[in-house]
Amino acid sequence: MDWTHAFTVIGGLRAFMMYISGRTDKRIDALKAKIESTNNKIESSKKELKLEIRDLDKKIER
Repeated sequence: MDWTHAFTVIGGLRAFMMYISGRTDKRIDALKAKIESTNNKIESSKKELKLEIRDLDKKIER
């Protein structure tokens, strides 16, 4: 194997690794966005439930 072939193989492997890492980064970013969205929905539901509980407590006190 001569140097030209060796550098070509190394370059090809490097390009492949960059491609894989780019795809992985995109998937991680998408997963983070999905987790954040779910967390926001949970927080919103918690606030709504707290308001409903407060309203029910007021009705019970009357």
